[in-house]
Amino acid sequence: MRHDVHDLAPHLGTYVHGRGALVGDAAHAMLPTMGQGAHSSLEDGACIGLLVGRPVREGESLEVALGRFDAARRPRTQKMVRRSRGAGRIGADVEGRIRVAIRNTMMRMVPAGPAVTAGASVLAWRASH
Repeated sequence: MRHDVHDLAPHLGTYVHGRGALVGDAAHAMLPTMGQGAHSSLEDGACIGLLVGRPVREGESLEVALGRFDAARRPRTQKMVRRSRGAGRIGADVEGRIRVAIRNTMMRMVPAGPAVTAGASVLAWRASH
């Protein structure tokens, strides 16, 4: 069985147009190599509430609130798209026992410290408001 996967490239210049905003895969589809696609969509939902819903309800213009959402979400999610693509390049699609064994051996040789540091910015997310 084969399932092709795709990400969204090139990156969008904005997730906002007029009174609407793109979220989830519509804005930042990413490869599943980091397991962050659905999670980033949930983050988008939280940020829509915090950065758009609440401020608009309190009297701020929708355009200003959507601009803040875009400024907060686009850099993070586009970084995740780049990293998931990079992770895919190092052998996510390797086939054959020998090639898989070589990839796995090479991955075990990567020191834990740099790997943890590289993933920390993705995993240490806090909702902005």
